[in-house]
Amino acid sequence: MPEIMKVKVKGWTQTLEASVTSASGVENGRKIELDYPISKVSGVFDNSSGTGTNYWTEFADGTPQAKSRSIKHFGKYILLPSGTTLAASTNCWVTYNVWNGYMSLAGALTPDGQVVLPSASSSGLSHNFTGFTEMSSVTSGTPVEVPINPATGGLSVNSVKVITDGTNINLYVYSASTASYANLLYRLDGINLSSIDNSEWIIPTSNTSVWVGYQDVGANATPANTTVWINGTPIV
Repeated sequence: MPEIMKVKVKGWTQTLEASVTSASGVENGRKIELDYPISKVSGVFDNSSGTGTNYWTEFADGTPQAKSRSIKHFGKYILLPSGTTLAASTNCWVTYNVWNGYMSLAGALTPDGQVVLPSASSSGLSHNFTGFTEMSSVTSGTPVEVPINPATGGLSVNSVKVITDGTNINLYVYSASTASYANLLYRLDGINLSSIDNSEWIIPTSNTSVWVGYQDVGANATPANTTVWINGTPIV
């Protein structure tokens, strides 16, 4: 499992795309659900350009309608006042300030408003080859897809470890499912029982998975006794 560090961050301005409004009369207004806890709303528009009627300020400050609009911070939704001219089931764009302490980082957002940052060398993958059909060469055979954890895309690799019960094993890592030199990212040849390689190489940012396989040149390895670990630092 990756080691996780938590940090607090300041809020930021978020524009929600195409949130659909509720019917009228929901909690005495028109409800719009948002993605994050809200501290302040500046605009609600029925188009992505932010032009035309701003339904959040449709009624002047001090009027009964303006006073009845509300922000539900922990519920992550807002209520437009009764009488708003924004129709039901309308796609709308809401610009709002996210509550301090909340920020999204590659989808890693905790419920208490903290982002999670994987520490150095805490990311990567592991795979045991149980049931695997061994490859006959670097371009012949079917590698297995293994997700990078966490799946942030890309990895600056600094360690590869292989444990096996065989001798003369060649390990291959590909960027796609086809075993080819065009997709080959990394190879480690002549593994005897175990190997650790601390050379540095890159898994591209477009990859949240890699495809791994091995060739048993010595013809004495057992897939269930063969495991690979690849560790490094996320690069996005």
